[in-house]
Amino acid sequence: METLIILLSIACFIFMFISLKLANVIKNDFVIKHQQNNELDKLEFVKETKEIDHSFAFRVADEIIRLQLNLSKMDESVKGYKQIKASVRKLEQSLNSNHYELEELLNLPYDNGMNLQASFVEDENLNENESIISRIIKPQINYKGRLVQAAQVEVSQGF
Repeated sequence: METLIILLSIACFIFMFISLKLANVIKNDFVIKHQQNNELDKLEFVKETKEIDHSFAFRVADEIIRLQLNLSKMDESVKGYKQIKASVRKLEQSLNSNHYELEELLNLPYDNGMNLQASFVEDENLNENESIISRIIKPQINYKGRLVQAAQVEVSQGF
């Protein structure tokens, strides 16, 4: 009887040891698969953005900027102003619904760390060391939260 109890105890310890090992293997396998899935998601995004032709979105964004510039120079009482403004808003909504986003940079303070191309002009109305983005030449466009076109801007600087 004692031998049977000893054998059962040894069998229980072996079973417990194998169970712990199996649980560890399953956990490690899960972690590895989760990491591989994350890597695949990142690779798919990079592949997807390289394969997608963004040229139409770029042209639409350029037109939006051009229309906004013209609207900023127009008086709101001009016939057709509200219709053009509504059209610009609809164009922006269309870009947004296709996962594109235009960054609002106009009239923001300029910082050397910004990811954009800048040309500089002097402005006597600004204080010394003050820099403001005064014109958008090409808009910054993000696709699914990632930059696909860096902005080209004109920056007014005080002197």
